[in-house]
Amino acid sequence: MGLFTASLCGSADASWLSKTLDKLDAWTSTVSSATSTTTNSDGTRTLGYHKERLIEIGSNQYYTTYLDTKHAWADGTAQNRSVTAQIIRVYTPLGSQWLGVTSGGAVRPDVITRSVTEKVVFYVDAMKEWSSLYYDVHGNLIYDGRLSDSGYSNGGQYSDYSWRAERYVPYSEAEAMKDKVFHLFGWDY
Repeated sequence: MGLFTASLCGSADASWLSKTLDKLDAWTSTVSSATSTTTNSDGTRTLGYHKERLIEIGSNQYYTTYLDTKHAWADGTAQNRSVTAQIIRVYTPLGSQWLGVTSGGAVRPDVITRSVTEKVVFYVDAMKEWSSLYYDVHGNLIYDGRLSDSGYSNGGQYSDYSWRAERYVPYSEAEAMKDKVFHLFGWDY
């Protein structure tokens, strides 16, 4: 059937298809711009269509941090604005080793390859992060809680709190991540 259909298409049909696909590509790149948001009836804003579900918002020698665009929403205005999101961290070999060495025996070095933090809130002046799920290369859950990547260790002792908050340090990696996340929702101030 495909061969028969192809023989019916002439050069004019192929040109039309090419132009239509070009228009579709242009439309999706416009829709996925940083200011593409939808306001819900409760006043929260969600991200519009993005070509990629995960958007890189930070990177260091230990891991790369991605924002899941399907699980992100914004609320508030001016100095009371916030973004709640799910983030995924993908660890470098050095980062996986670092997690194991600094975990106080909770996990072995070189095992963890990614983590999912289901709730992170970026505020104007601080970031609040709940515990994470840590996985190995095969997708097996290895640890449920907080390790050193959340920045909440105390000499190898981990608090029993379900979340942690930290104020932004000017020009820090955390502040740069907040700026990128706010930019996705059109907040560049």
